[in-house]
Amino acid sequence: MAYIRKRKGKFTVAIRKKYGQRIYKTFDLKSDALSFAKETELQIQQNRYRDISEASKTSLKLVLHRYLREKIKDKSDKRRERSKYNVILRSDICKKILTDLRTSDFAKYRDTRLEEGMTNSTINRELSCMRVAIQTSIDEWDCWLPENPVKSSIKLTENPARE
Repeated sequence: MAYIRKRKGKFTVAIRKKYGQRIYKTFDLKSDALSFAKETELQIQQNRYRDISEASKTSLKLVLHRYLREKIKDKSDKRRERSKYNVILRSDICKKILTDLRTSDFAKYRDTRLEEGMTNSTINRELSCMRVAIQTSIDEWDCWLPENPVKSSIKLTENPARE
């Protein structure tokens, strides 16, 4: 059930979900608040509603640190994996929140790494590491996002392997 209340000239929608959880959102117009309440209640009834509140509080840095703590121990070459993630953790992209990340941010990261003189395959491996960590947070850690922002279209062409 949705409740709409006016406070200080703004309309706040409070929707109660199962087990006492609530969804809050504030709007300037009452019509926007009503349409949000209707849409969200419909999604909840159809079991299509996804809560992005956890992803809006989590930075990429936290995701990468947690991935290092929990998932690297299963890898065969832990030292190499850890060094890849440590390089990524030094970049500015790690300061962003998951819901604010866009494909263009990763394209800028790619271009910056190219200017630093890194090879295409190294950059692709770093992008792949970030993609795997974000996908793990979506699938296992309840940081839901509509899609993974690291797309395969931003990867670079690699040189052929040695024979």
